[in-house]
Amino acid sequence: MSVFNIIVIEDNEIEMGMQSHIFETIENIQLFAFSTGLDALKFFKAKHDFTIDMVLCDRQLPDFDGLALLKSFRQNYRARLFYIVTPHTSEFLVRKSKWANASGFSSKPYITARVIVFIEKCQKKKATEQALLKAQSQRRG
Repeated sequence: MSVFNIIVIEDNEIEMGMQSHIFETIENIQLFAFSTGLDALKFFKAKHDFTIDMVLCDRQLPDFDGLALLKSFRQNYRARLFYIVTPHTSEFLVRKSKWANASGFSSKPYITARVIVFIEKCQKKKATEQALLKAQSQRRG
């Protein structure tokens, strides 16, 4: 199975540590962690051809609103999934995230088992898509 690239943008050190611990238990994960939106944008500006499989972004960062960062990622980088994460869940924020084209919305703290199952499903879907593309290119070639 290929590497699954996950970006976590979280300014709270405790939350970042918990998220990192969750991802360490899953095979084939490449984790990139940033405490500010600007650091994440600088990193990906330098890696134009890099494909991001999943972004988990705090809704309120010191330098960015998570939804504004979502818009920038969608316009400038290839990100398959972009999730907004916040301890402040409301129907309005969920709707606003959907309007901003977020893949999903999650409240803190995470339910570890759900996160692991979801990421493993995404990994399998990515592997299936890659196998189909490979089979198609072999038929053409």
